[in-house]
Amino acid sequence: MRCRYIFDVTGRIKPQQIVPFTVDEFLFEFQIERGFIKKICVSFEITNPELPVVTRNPKPGVALHLNVTSPRIEEVEEIMRQIEGMLSFWGVEEINVRTPKYEWIAENDEEKKKIELHNFSVTTKEIEDHEIPPVSFDLIARPIIASVRDKQHNVLLSFNKRGRVDVINHDYIEAIYNFYFVIESYYAGGKNKNYAVEKEFKASKHLANNINGVLRDPNFIISIPEELREKYKKLYLNKNIDSIIKDLVNLRGYLHHYSTKRKDNWHPDKQHEYKLEAYFLEKISHNVAFGIMMSGASDQDIITQYEDLVKKNENGEPLTIKSSPFKSS
Repeated sequence: MRCRYIFDVTGRIKPQQIVPFTVDEFLFEFQIERGFIKKICVSFEITNPELPVVTRNPKPGVALHLNVTSPRIEEVEEIMRQIEGMLSFWGVEEINVRTPKYEWIAENDEEKKKIELHNFSVTTKEIEDHEIPPVSFDLIARPIIASVRDKQHNVLLSFNKRGRVDVINHDYIEAIYNFYFVIESYYAGGKNKNYAVEKEFKASKHLANNINGVLRDPNFIISIPEELREKYKKLYLNKNIDSIIKDLVNLRGYLHHYSTKRKDNWHPDKQHEYKLEAYFLEKISHNVAFGIMMSGASDQDIITQYEDLVKKNENGEPLTIKSSPFKSS
């Protein structure tokens, strides 16, 4: 009996020829599309207890329950991450180490009878278009009017936006960097040394209120994946604001440096280990950035111009606005 992991390959690595081969107990096979390697398959022998277990009708309303084991997955992940780094010189951009496809391969008729599940994979699915709530037109028009009036770009909004994209792409360490830039720039008073930043953070009532707001937000707690809720209680809910601030500053310092001599290093390809921290900083950064956006869009001059636009629309007049003169901040 064999277990096989199939890893998707992103990039353009074009071998002159390709053949399967075995290294120690691992068999490596390749799937080629248009001459490029698109999948790397790793298989090895397993025992019966390592097979997936399928329980049919475990309780009313549930068709079946799957208990899927992941034989030697940590060992294989380390091997694949090293392969990813080494083959990056020939065109590999990424190997999807986190979510490979599983296959169980019988090597004789007796083994075929023991396999209840032949393959298994996990995929993520984006929210459907129809599930996205519409945005009120004034929340689109007023920021545009304010942007034309001010003609000045607030960089913190770009850092916040880039952090949100990082989270969508599961690049959680990069997200932490971008969200931290928003928080540090807004609350640290121009300081950049860790001890000075921490002092400024702790002196800010606005930051304390921001963090408290996140901790008390029931929607945020609900949004945290089930497997991270205990970690959330340990890192945030069971600590006071000063401790959270200290941890936040230390996290930034920790991720800013790397040494192969450190035993507890972070890994650039294990971004998922910082998912919770990225989620938490995202909420704090969002509150800052949203406040910046609304402070411009809610200016009375902007509201008046928008109301004039609406009146013109109701009267069938051309929708044009004469912006106020440029205002410097």
